[in-house]
Parts: sequence; C-alpha cells; structure tokens
Amino acid sequence: MKFNILTNLIVILLVGGINCSLAFANIKDAIQNPGLSGQSESVVELTEMAVQGSAQAQAALGAMYQFGNGIPVDFVEAAAWYRKAAEQGHALAQASLGTMYEAGVGVVQDYTKAVGWYRKAAKQNHVAGQVNLGAMYFHGRGVQKDYRSAFEWYEMAAGQGVALALSNLGVMYEYGLGVKRDPQEASARYLSAARKGYAPAQNNLAEMYERGDGVSQDIAESVRWYGRSAEQGNATGQFHLGLAYVSGRGVAKNYIQAYKWFRLAARQGHGTAMKSSEEIAKRMTPSQIAKAKSLARKWRSRIGK
Repeated sequence: MKFNILTNLIVILLVGGINCSLAFANIKDAIQNPGLSGQSESVVELTEMAVQGSAQAQAALGAMYQFGNGIPVDFVEAAAWYRKAAEQGHALAQASLGTMYEAGVGVVQDYTKAVGWYRKAAKQNHVAGQVNLGAMYFHGRGVQKDYRSAFEWYEMAAGQGVALALSNLGVMYEYGLGVKRDPQEASARYLSAARKGYAPAQNNLAEMYERGDGVSQDIAESVRWYGRSAEQGNATGQFHLGLAYVSGRGVAKNYIQAYKWFRLAARQGHGTAMKSSEEIAKRMTPSQIAKAKSLARKWRSRIGK
C-alpha cells in the first residue's frame, strides 16, 4: 500500500504543488504574486505583457489557461505560454510544462521532455521540480530507474519542508530503497510530515507505532494517528481505524464505528474494506447498521466527500 501512496501522492504534487490558480485583481498582483484570485479583466493586460516578453506574465497566463481562471480552460494555450516562460528560465513554468508533458495534457505525452523540464526547475530549487523529478527516477519514467537519485531529489524538497517529500523519504527509509533501511529514520520522516497534517504520513506513522518498528510499540498512539489520517479522508487510515474498533486495540470496541470507517474506506475503493464491512455487519443489528450508515453520511457531508 505504501508504494501506491508513493505513486499517488506524487500526482498530488504534480497537480497541487504547482497549482497557482491564477486570476488576478490587477496586473501588479499577476506579476508580483501569482496565486491570488481576482477579476478576469486583467487577462487583456496580462496577455499584452506576455506578448511583450514578460516571463512572469507568460507563466501566469499559462496557469490561467490551465485552470480556467477568468478564461476558458485551454491546455494547448497553457502549454504554449508555459513554454515561452520556461525557455526564459522561469522555474514554475518549467515545472508546470513538465507536468503537462508527463500527463500528455496540451502536448503529446513525453516522459523524457518532462524529465528535462523538471530538472531545469529542480536545479533552480523549485520544490515541484525536485519532487516530480524524484518521482520520475523512482518509477523509471523518462530516465533509468534510480532509487538513489530519487532519494536525493526528495531530500532536497524535504529540506524546504515539503510534507510529501518527507513522507516519501520515510517510505524509502522503511523499505531500504536508495538508502540503507532505517526504521528510526523512516519514523522520524513520517512524524515530520504527519505533524504538518499530511494524512498518508499519519497513516504510515501509525503503522510504525502499531508494529513497534523504529519506535516503541504504542497501540494507543497508533490509533491516534490512524484517527487523524482517517478524519482527513485517507482510505487506508480509515480502514485501519475500523480494524482497531473491531478488535478493541487502543480504543473501546465499537462495531458501529468500525462499520462506519470500513464503509467510508470502501467508498474510496479500498480493496478490503467492503469485505470487512460485510463481515462486521453479520455481528450487528439492523438498527446498528443504520446508525453506522447515518454517521458515515454525516461525516461525508461535514468534509464534503
């Protein structure tokens, strides 16, 4: 499961880490502070500056086309403007163009070109470039698979406090990928990411506490971290929290809560959770099942899932 986490969470950074969601109240905000939201009338001014050669305006315009802020989504236009900015050395545009080549959005998919743009951004200390380049090395996309290089790029991003990178380092320390296996280092990286609120790292840290791997075994602490992960919507954390409620390890046994968390995890496609909910339902009354389903609906309504 953690290897899926490593894969899937890289995608989150590909989309979220460079997501500037650009629409601007005025052209000064567009140029000085990409990331603000505002009025679509700035598009004309921004386009004029981009045409005149401003890399910052070109990158901002590319993001506006990519995310449809103030103008209709147009991935081809987004890629074209990102390229103009990237060729001038704009790091965010380089990382953004890399994601488009990796995903094949607005351009023909090309992992080698994605790696090239990620590398340019990464060498400018851009965290999205660093993490995404690490992912390419980890999976062998556009470059030969090289866990050590992946580790080094993740480490650079982790040094800037990126929770995803910290969590990925934890996975690599835990399994000895690109570095000597060291469960204590793994736990430390997971803890750093977990404290930043990163749900998958919270689940991974909980697993370490449950097994006593790299930390002293502490079932109560394990359940606490499973709970934090589950409450953020992490399916694996929800499944593990459900197991804790079934067994009564670290928390009072509660089939209603177990069924609730199993159902929530299953709704996200967790392979074992649906079967677990069906098994626990055999021990429950119809009213208990109805209560658990009601709690699950309320939870989804509260967090918007």
